[in-house]
Amino acid sequence: MKYIKTHSTIPVPEVYFFDMDPNNRVGAQFMIIEKLPGKSLYDAWDNDLSFDDLLSIVTDIAHIHVQLSALHFDQIGSIKANGTIGPVYYPLPDGTVGSMGPFTSTREYLLSHLPPIPSFQKPAIKFGTLSITIWSLLTTYLSQHLIGYSTKTFTPRISLFPSLVPIPRPE
Repeated sequence: MKYIKTHSTIPVPEVYFFDMDPNNRVGAQFMIIEKLPGKSLYDAWDNDLSFDDLLSIVTDIAHIHVQLSALHFDQIGSIKANGTIGPVYYPLPDGTVGSMGPFTSTREYLLSHLPPIPSFQKPAIKFGTLSITIWSLLTTYLSQHLIGYSTKTFTPRISLFPSLVPIPRPE
């Protein structure tokens, strides 16, 4: 949030305190942030908004999107407080947090979400033909279309699937 506040005109609340450890005293990750003036879009949307109000809201969202799209990074990961890029963090089933990255290319980032090629020497791991076909098609596609594609042209986007958790590659 500090990075966006420093590198854009998007209104960003001041972060007073945060704790990203899900095992803290509260029992969940949380942030204590400044309350910004105005009404939340969630509260305003159900009211009888005029066409001009809706147009103004959509225009504001478009301006925010343009500013976020203009931010470019040399790696893919999470932005640290000092502005450098760190690993991507994700929750694990046991309640702990895993990490991977940062990544130097879109190809590397996308491939990190795929499980490793199945090993047929390990009978405990069984992958169906469909899984192997999908994995092969994805890696072939990424190899053909993302060669030399670097993060210098990578534009971060809002995730349409926030519930998908990356699958870490075993070391």
